[in-house]
Amino acid sequence: MRHQPFSIAIHGGINAVWKIEQNKQHKQMILNALEMAARAGHQVLIKGGNATEAVAQAVKIFEDYPHFNAGKGAVLTFNEMIELEAAIIDGKQRDSGAVACVRHVKNPILLALDVMKHKPNELLVGEGAERFACYQGHQYIEQDYFFTDHRYEQLMSIKESRPLEVAYFDGYNLGNVGAIALDQHGSLAAATSGGGAANKLCGQVSDTVIIGRSIAAENGIAAVSFVGGDVGFFGQGMAGEVIARMKYLSEDLQAACTRVIDENLLLDEDKVGLTAIDDKGNVHFCNKSLAMFRAAINVQGELSLAVEAAR
Repeated sequence: MRHQPFSIAIHGGINAVWKIEQNKQHKQMILNALEMAARAGHQVLIKGGNATEAVAQAVKIFEDYPHFNAGKGAVLTFNEMIELEAAIIDGKQRDSGAVACVRHVKNPILLALDVMKHKPNELLVGEGAERFACYQGHQYIEQDYFFTDHRYEQLMSIKESRPLEVAYFDGYNLGNVGAIALDQHGSLAAATSGGGAANKLCGQVSDTVIIGRSIAAENGIAAVSFVGGDVGFFGQGMAGEVIARMKYLSEDLQAACTRVIDENLLLDEDKVGLTAIDDKGNVHFCNKSLAMFRAAINVQGELSLAVEAAR
């Protein structure tokens, strides 16, 4: 069987450029994590693994680092808890899995992958998700593992100045993380993970887990991961719209991404972005003025890293 070129792209969220440049050490740690995540997923592809495993392994790196709003280091809810969510989709069968309001699973993306594989339902939430995690052998993790000082300070600051608001973006909150990949067998996949908004209510589910909104993938077309975090966009299928434009309007990857960003995001348009990959392995990043933390390893095996706006 002839193997085709493969590639992977990831994003660690978005933030204001000036906030990133204020702390060079923090910026370098972000870049290091981006490279680790990209290489982790790429290693799966090199060995002939499938795209879903590749994106899951890439996102897992983000969940293990305290510098991202996913897994360890995620934001705190109003009552000082961490509630996590993740989703994954396979472009071959269009199977998907998602979990939300998870408090005791170290890597929600791996749980979402199990949901996709074993199909108890496409989305499991809260206690039901954690019971399924136990059944699948995921280790029970205490909340202390996820807790970080900077997230606690962030929550206290929000409560003092804006007690009734949630905060998606500040000096630490980088939105959700994500990964997309094309494997040697021509299959596409996308995955995402996040902690939602700081100061959110317990049980509040974000659009991270909405397939077609946050992530989408269809073999022969593209895989897309949306980065952002505003409930105002909850009903808009941004990731799915990119694929629809390519499929039905014959737009190329770059044109479809640009149209979706330009035509649909009328509010807070600088706080969203797209990471996409087509069936040839071409990668495109698209967002407005905020910096997007991103990395890719192209079909030639070349790594690229960036923390700036992408057009």
